[in-house]
Amino acid sequence: MSIDNRGSAPSDAESVGRTGSSEKGRGPRSCRVLWAVAGLMVLAGGAEAGGIAGLVTANGTGAPLEGIDIDLFDQDFNSIATSAVTDADGTFLISPLNAGNYYVRVDPNADQGYVDEYYPGVFLKSLAAPVVVPVSGTVPLTFQLDLGAKISGVMVDGNSVPAVNVDLDIYTAGGEFIPSVNTATDASGAYVLGALPPGGYVIGADPDLVSFLIPEFYDNHLDQASADPVNVSGTATFGGIDFGLAFGGTVSGVVTDLSGTPLVGIDIDVFDSAGVFYSVVDAMTDATGAYEIGVLPPGTYYVQADASILDGYVDTYFGGTTEFALATPVVVGTGATTAGVDIQMPLGGTISGVVTNASNGQPIAGIRVSVFDDLGSILPWAGASTDASGAYTVGALPAGSFYVRSAGDPSQGLAYEYWPNVTFRVDASLVAVTAGTDSPGRNFALDQGGYIEGYVYAPSQPTPLPGADLDLYGTSGEFVGAVDAGTDANGYYRLGPIPVETFLVQAEPPVGSSYVSQYYDHVASQGDATEIPVSAGSTVSGIDFDLGTAANVPEGGALASLHLALAPNPTRDLAHVSYVLPEASHVTLTLHDVTGRRIATWVDEDQSAGVHSLDVTVSDIAADVSGVAFVRFQTAEGTVSGRLTILR
Repeated sequence: MSIDNRGSAPSDAESVGRTGSSEKGRGPRSCRVLWAVAGLMVLAGGAEAGGIAGLVTANGTGAPLEGIDIDLFDQDFNSIATSAVTDADGTFLISPLNAGNYYVRVDPNADQGYVDEYYPGVFLKSLAAPVVVPVSGTVPLTFQLDLGAKISGVMVDGNSVPAVNVDLDIYTAGGEFIPSVNTATDASGAYVLGALPPGGYVIGADPDLVSFLIPEFYDNHLDQASADPVNVSGTATFGGIDFGLAFGGTVSGVVTDLSGTPLVGIDIDVFDSAGVFYSVVDAMTDATGAYEIGVLPPGTYYVQADASILDGYVDTYFGGTTEFALATPVVVGTGATTAGVDIQMPLGGTISGVVTNASNGQPIAGIRVSVFDDLGSILPWAGASTDASGAYTVGALPAGSFYVRSAGDPSQGLAYEYWPNVTFRVDASLVAVTAGTDSPGRNFALDQGGYIEGYVYAPSQPTPLPGADLDLYGTSGEFVGAVDAGTDANGYYRLGPIPVETFLVQAEPPVGSSYVSQYYDHVASQGDATEIPVSAGSTVSGIDFDLGTAANVPEGGALASLHLALAPNPTRDLAHVSYVLPEASHVTLTLHDVTGRRIATWVDEDQSAGVHSLDVTVSDIAADVSGVAFVRFQTAEGTVSGRLTILR
């Protein structure tokens, strides 16, 4: 039996002890161990110390398994250095250990053919349970390992040359990373991953930056969510899981504060031209503030320095802005590094408080608290969730004034609110933020809300219309982004919990359909919409919609509906705008900034009844209106506005 008495210094990596068929060395023998029916007893000179001892056997035969690595982690799953390996009788001992909670993993290598196992007999880290080690005495454990399947393949680069020494990572089909099962390609580009229990797995190729090879997931996917799972069973090797990695480029730079002092340990994030986070790559600044991130497919990207709230610095894009719409694009080529993408981060401030249930004063954990600028635009990078005590801290925020909103708690029927205890942003108070300080005491006591429910139909049958989107507005026209819903397969929706107020509800048709947006009750404008009062703890039912098309737009004072179909929204180049006129009218379609200043006029003419649409170019006006803008659609009967985000 191997005994590790070297202490418990943490190592840097969560995954330990496996590269090919290598084994960790054995520790010195300093005591005798007796395996008995009653458990394990440690016989040693002097006082007993805490420890973990175990027996590892083959499931089914009960044969002891020799030479199996044992991995140890603290209560936060930080790896603890250990040389524990099973002896010829399948036993191991890790001692001395301080009293506390530990995680234990039995970690055979791929050549041994057995599936990894965490205590208490599970394969996935998420299912592991802690082993409680006392001040003195040894905790006995048993493990019964199953033989598993393997996955193999060959990897080449864009020139069909073997891609050598490229790491392979593996995930469950549900997305959980499996840290103990990993390998790298050999000199011929070949690899073998295993052993694995039956199931579906996602395989990722993770090459080094110096190779300029783009990471990808099988089969030729750049993101994990769209990867093709590999299904395995039994003890067979499932081959032909091959990769052909294309060449790309990297981005490098230095992150400092405003005085030029390097900032260490800052995360670097990359977004594509549509603002979608590119999660396949990551990086962190080193001791000099330098970073390099990639490898990225050739194209245009936006780079953000993403500090933790403890760092105290404001998340900043390349170009010196906190807004994606104002960031400077970075062009990435093939086989090269785009250097000089340096970012200076200003020191920020924070806002803090506590979220409770108003009826009993109990704190609520896991509630999202969002931040908005003084124009009402949400700052998605600044939000946070409450901890077990209901406390939150949002930021870091640049010096300025902000609105704060707490989400509701559907599990308790509690509605969202803005600070201080109001339903709409127009009634909320701004919170002043100063760099380097916290603005505390912005507390929320959430009240019981109500619900609105109904069905959305297509007019022909009528038949249920799944995939419709339901939006909520205040009677003053303020959009309520904290609550939304979509229709299910039966056309049913349920909005809530909603604060005790009066609202308007709009049904948006599924994207790509010919149906037209509609406010309740069967009208196209907010001015004609029926107000819906909501009471605490109750549901307003029967708020149904029968969406029309161009041929059956509701008449009788209903204003034509402006329906924006943006590709995408935010958009950097084109926006597709469509609208319906119930009757002939003079139409103006204009673009305005947040101050109301008119930036462009797209339509100013008499038009016939029916559906009208046009594609408008926004790239040439982005410098004047980048960020939030408003499209104003005006007819003889009134005006409807729609929100559009334009990127620079």
